[in-house]
Amino acid sequence: MGELKGEIKKIPDSQILIDTISLQEAKDSNEVKNIVTTDDELYQADIDTKNIPQAAKKAQNYASALKLGYSIINVKGILTLNDIKKVQQLVSTNHPIRKVPGTVLKNPTTQKVVYTPPQNHNQIMELLSNLEEYINEPNFHDIDPLIKCQLSIISLRAYIRFMMAMEEQVEYLICST
Repeated sequence: MGELKGEIKKIPDSQILIDTISLQEAKDSNEVKNIVTTDDELYQADIDTKNIPQAAKKAQNYASALKLGYSIINVKGILTLNDIKKVQQLVSTNHPIRKVPGTVLKNPTTQKVVYTPPQNHNQIMELLSNLEEYINEPNFHDIDPLIKCQLSIISLRAYIRFMMAMEEQVEYLICST
C-alpha cells in the first residue's frame, strides 16, 4: 500500500486512476446481481450523460457512492450513520432505512426467497450502529488496520449491494405488473 501511495503521486492527475478503480468496483459489484455493463458503456456514460444505459447508470451511482464515502472519511476522519445514509441515497434513492417488516429478496424467475434480511427497525439500527462503531473505534476490534479496513469495506459493500438489490426487486415488481 505504501509503495502504491508513493507511485500514485507521480501521476499528473491521480483522480483518473481512482475514478477508474471505483468504476471497475461498481461494475464488478453490479455483476453479482446480474446487472451487466461493459467498460465502453461505463466510460461513454461519463461523456454522454443523456443516453446512459440503466446498468451503466447504476454503476455510476455506485461509483459516486464510493467516492462520497471516501471523501467523507478524508475530510472528517470518521464515517457516521448519517454519512452512511447519504452514501445510501446515491445508490438507492427511494429506499431509506426500512421501518416496515416484510422485506425479502426473491429470485425473479422462480420467486423463491433467497435472502431474508433483519426485519425489525430497531435491530437494523443496532446493526448499523455496531458497524459505525466498528469502523470508527480503533479499540473495538484489535486487529491489523488493513484487515479492519477490508472488513469495514466488505460490510459497507454488503449493505450497499442489499440496498441496490432492493431497488431491483421494486423495479421488477413494477415492470412485471
